[in-house]
Amino acid sequence: KELADLGTGNILFNMKNDVRAEEHLAKAVELDTAMTEAYIYQADITVRGQEFNGAWLVLNRGLLLHALQEIGDTMKHQL
Repeated sequence: KELADLGTGNILFNMKNDVRAEEHLAKAVELDTAMTEAYIYQADITVRGQEFNGAWLVLNRGLLLHALQEIGDTMKHQL
């Protein structure tokens, strides 16, 4: 499901339908917090709105959550 929302968000992003794209990207992130691509599209939408600090926050959140997911996965494999 999260991949479908990411794909739909991507298509809507390319069509510049940012409101609908954001809805699907937010759903993709809700289903998989480590989905880096969704955060990148969300940041791009934020940049389009000239909210550069907001884009920075979105990217940082996505990178942090992705890193935490990978650390958690590594720890599970070590146990």
